[in-house]
Amino acid sequence: MKKIIIAILFGFMICELSGCNDLNLGPQNAYSGKNVWSNINLAKSFVTQQYQVLPVMEGVWARGTGMNWSSVSADSYIRFNYESASIIRKGNLTPSNTTGFAGMGTWNRFWQTIRHCNIFFKRISGVKGNSAMKKRLSGEIHFLRAWSYFQLIKRYGGVPIIKKVFKLDGNFNVKRSSYDKCTNFIVADLDSAATDLPKSYGNKNWGRATKGAAMGLKSRVLLFDASALNNTSDNAAKWKKAADAAKAVIDMGIYHLYQGKKYSDIFLKNKTSGIIFARPHNSNPSYNNIGIHMQTIEAPNGYHGWTTHSPSQNLVDAFPMKNGKSISAPNSGYDPNHPYKNRGPRFYADIVYNNEMFYGRKTEFYEGGKDSPQGIDAWNASLTKYACKKFFDQSIAVSSGTFSTTEYPLIRLPEMYLNYAEAEYHLGNEALARQAVNKLRERPSVNLPDITSSGQNLLNDIRNERRLDLAFEGHNYFDLLRWKLAMKRLNGSLNGMMITKNSDGTFNYKVRQVVPLTFHKRMYRFPIPLQVEQKTDLKQNPGY
Repeated sequence: MKKIIIAILFGFMICELSGCNDLNLGPQNAYSGKNVWSNINLAKSFVTQQYQVLPVMEGVWARGTGMNWSSVSADSYIRFNYESASIIRKGNLTPSNTTGFAGMGTWNRFWQTIRHCNIFFKRISGVKGNSAMKKRLSGEIHFLRAWSYFQLIKRYGGVPIIKKVFKLDGNFNVKRSSYDKCTNFIVADLDSAATDLPKSYGNKNWGRATKGAAMGLKSRVLLFDASALNNTSDNAAKWKKAADAAKAVIDMGIYHLYQGKKYSDIFLKNKTSGIIFARPHNSNPSYNNIGIHMQTIEAPNGYHGWTTHSPSQNLVDAFPMKNGKSISAPNSGYDPNHPYKNRGPRFYADIVYNNEMFYGRKTEFYEGGKDSPQGIDAWNASLTKYACKKFFDQSIAVSSGTFSTTEYPLIRLPEMYLNYAEAEYHLGNEALARQAVNKLRERPSVNLPDITSSGQNLLNDIRNERRLDLAFEGHNYFDLLRWKLAMKRLNGSLNGMMITKNSDGTFNYKVRQVVPLTFHKRMYRFPIPLQVEQKTDLKQNPGY
């Protein structure tokens, strides 16, 4: 135990929340299990370290973030296969190849955090210090344990529920619990967190879990539990719980939909009113959340960027026209010869497209252009002929070495409206569902006509709004799983554009396949890693 605590505390030197900078940790060689749990500041540092389980824009890896998840959901093509994303896209997921996922499929990472959380609960009662602080720290740990368990069950299904300290390399002599039992355990942790956590902090502790963060995660957890993958009998009681949990966050009255006119400002201005929980900027370049990731890794190759996550034509086609109609709808106004004209505001905020003014010049994704495979830094060219603009701060030069101070959002208020809309639809309350979605479309930065659909068309509209408003935030792949639509949507083709420039300056556009997509039925659950299966009594998921 002592060696483990020393190893954990050694990591405090790279503490990832700005709030830990004020701690007086004492000599770095003086830690022991005894003094950690007799000092409230060291206990706080122990808690801070557990936030490393959250997704982070970490250097080039973007560990576990929505950017990488978008590349296994047909929403983007990942150029350099970070986190082995192509293994999922190609349908090659097996028990022996999951260890390459730094944040996407990692089993050990989440169990390690759960183990540390259990250590905290075992030892916190012996810590001397302010009882209010101990209560708050307990709330944070309840939240982080719930976060970790949810990451496990949404990947693997039911897992063992373990409340005691365990050895990571030992045998789990505990059988897998059902998905429902795991959900109940997670919800109990989140209810405890919501009771113990404050509604907000000062700037110094920005990024720590709050009451709203716990309630927001509860909404997400219950929505998954109510969905087709986990609710095979379509139990209405589960949908009611999901609806109530989402509405509870909306009704808190401390989060508000952003009313500015620029949709991109939601992701470029810190602490906007709709951000419920976010990973804050860190001044350490190795752990900078957005800066290096967006400015260098996502810019087109003609700007000496890498276009790592290139938005797909599949996603681009999902953005409606500014009149609110889908591009395939009659009288939508869509012109395949001018495919980027008169699209909705979110398209222009999220996607870099051909002939768009970007960093002082028009982009050249056409064949032979600066941003094409025949252009500058050709090995970094976008194969879909798009680049990702979401989170992109154009006031910072590409490859300048200057880092953005933008936070990385993990839970936002629009998700709560979308959760509520989906749950109310399944409860038969279509008017409430439409009202919730239209709240998002009526924002000045989106400015789309209200949806008026009903029945299956309404459900399709809700799902598409979710895909677009939460694009590149890590939701769509898991949404396709929980809706049991992955077999339909992730078998086929990830598409891009072939663009040629005519002598008169006009362009010809032709949709083409970039890579095929393969999804097997067994992949609705991730496989338990082979080394874990061999060392434990845990039953492997079907099909592996």
